[in-house]
Amino acid sequence: ITLKKNYNKELALKKLDDQGIDQAPIVDKKKVIGIFFKNQSLYQKLKIPIVIMSGGLGTRLKPITIKLPKALIPIKKDPMLSSVIKNIKNYGFTNFILCTYYKNKMIKNYYKNGKILDISIKYVNEKKPLGTAGALSLLRNKITEKNFLLTNCDVLSQINYKNLLEFHIKNKADLTVATRKYVSQHQYGEINLKGIAIKNIVEKPKRDVIINAGIYVFKKNCLKFLKYNDHTDMNEFIIKLIKKNKKVIAYPFYESWFDLGTKEQL
Repeated sequence: ITLKKNYNKELALKKLDDQGIDQAPIVDKKKVIGIFFKNQSLYQKLKIPIVIMSGGLGTRLKPITIKLPKALIPIKKDPMLSSVIKNIKNYGFTNFILCTYYKNKMIKNYYKNGKILDISIKYVNEKKPLGTAGALSLLRNKITEKNFLLTNCDVLSQINYKNLLEFHIKNKADLTVATRKYVSQHQYGEINLKGIAIKNIVEKPKRDVIINAGIYVFKKNCLKFLKYNDHTDMNEFIIKLIKKNKKVIAYPFYESWFDLGTKEQL
């Protein structure tokens, strides 16, 4: 299903409704020149910024990260960060903010203003490591929209970022955390006891756990609960928002998800 370059918006919406789809490529002489979103007006109106945490030391990926920042580690031919950005850009987002620290000049020299990926990129540089959430305290005057989307540079997923944003807005949440089911397996057999009597042994049991996928939508007003330029980890920040009676909700998703911060996943 495609739309021509000079498409009529009302007819395009009807065409998408009739087919039961949310988006379609805009084509000119067999070349894709854009994507039409059913709820395109939402993004045009809000211009939601996408914040990507790109400053980590990449300790789990040494020795690769001795010479390269984690964000620039290649996946096939593209840097890890480019793969993340392209996935998000597919949903119509073009306004990006990169939070950097480790080898930040290499990242800035590669992406510059974002023209290389046909997007806009601004930078916020940490002067010291601020943890997985502390850099957000530097964004108070950088974000003018009511909401912003946040992800880590090492999280590669096919999650529907459009649906995530709409879910956050529809539920009037202060923070929406993308969550995913993960199967955890113990490396040892588990012994079930009653007193000192062994009742059963389960060999390397598996359990389903719900994990934080490292993808979020925040209301900007959450930033006031961060101390400026202070080290804060994300879980610590989330718990703080819950204690402040902010509406913190989960968005379960089932699309592919990789934590490229580990050697095994990489």
